[in-house]
Amino acid sequence: MLGRNNYLLTGTKELKRSEWQALYLLYQPLIFNDALTIYGYFVNRYKKQGTITELLLDLNMSLDAFILGTERLNEYRLLDTYKYKYEDRYVFVLREPKSTEMFLKDEIFSRILLNTIGKDRYNELYTALMKGKIDLKDYQNMTKHLKYNSLIDWSPEKEADFHYIKKQSVPDNHIDSYFDIKRFVKEASTTLLPLKFRTADILAMIGRYADIYNISQDQMRIIVGKVVSSDLNEFNINRFKRLCAEVRPNYRSIKPGEYNVPCSLFLMNLQGGKEASPADMELFAELIERYHLPIEVVNVLIEHALKKCDNRLIRRYITGVAGDLHRNNIQSAEAAKAFLNQDKSRVSKTKDILPQYDDSLNPSYGQSEYEELLRFLKESEND
Repeated sequence: MLGRNNYLLTGTKELKRSEWQALYLLYQPLIFNDALTIYGYFVNRYKKQGTITELLLDLNMSLDAFILGTERLNEYRLLDTYKYKYEDRYVFVLREPKSTEMFLKDEIFSRILLNTIGKDRYNELYTALMKGKIDLKDYQNMTKHLKYNSLIDWSPEKEADFHYIKKQSVPDNHIDSYFDIKRFVKEASTTLLPLKFRTADILAMIGRYADIYNISQDQMRIIVGKVVSSDLNEFNINRFKRLCAEVRPNYRSIKPGEYNVPCSLFLMNLQGGKEASPADMELFAELIERYHLPIEVVNVLIEHALKKCDNRLIRRYITGVAGDLHRNNIQSAEAAKAFLNQDKSRVSKTKDILPQYDDSLNPSYGQSEYEELLRFLKESEND
């Protein structure tokens, strides 16, 4: 083997804790430090290729020490070395070490280890590493057990406090939210979000606004920290909503047909990455808060409205359909799609008439009222 020779390294990728433990406590006395250094380097550089000289520079090791170290690894089945028949090119195949238990059960390795490190050290390692092998038949159990008289003064008031704290710390009621509200509450300190503010209404609101504005766990912690005032005993809801609206959404691609995602992210995907306008975000908040629609239903409605309204989100049309969805208790994307597709007359060429009218001055209409209005306008145009 020469420094100019090429090599290729392959084999095991990751080691378990017991295997690393075996390397340092059991293999090391037999293979010595240079071999252990080579093996550790190989584990972290699997499938690397280059020249032997480059390898030696990385290891800060002489060629003789490297050859001796690899031979030690060969002997203890930690490395296989192959040489190409026609030129000086090597392949090193790394092998997994035995676990501590399997090493000490090996008839050959365990005897070599005992012969190398001596009886006392071997007995120490064997006792420490072979779990459950200590014979306790001649020992008296001196283990102390918990004394339940520690709760002798437990009272109904303390029991009530105990259940209140548990209930408020992690909500046991289901909050329909894409945002992981249970994780948020679990990781939030009582300084950030005091127990008295962990009510179902506030937690549901946090989940809703995270869904609307695509707010991450870290971003929501910052927002909540700014709106909670322990001195004033206040959770400032108006400021909370304003800060949520100011968050710049993070864009990522979603799969076709994936509806259970934040509304702003869903719309950004439909618009090729373009951010939703403030008016759009206010509309989404209204659909979730006023009409109590799950985000997946809102996203189906967004997709439906863009198709039917010339790629625009027209508030009057959307809130009208939202009312229909709410009255029919539509709670899933599948149900929403089926409901919206069941009546082909729901399709309307809004581009023919709606641009002539100011939406902000008009009330919200249900679908039947909306279609009746369209017929009236069409007839008026024909007169």
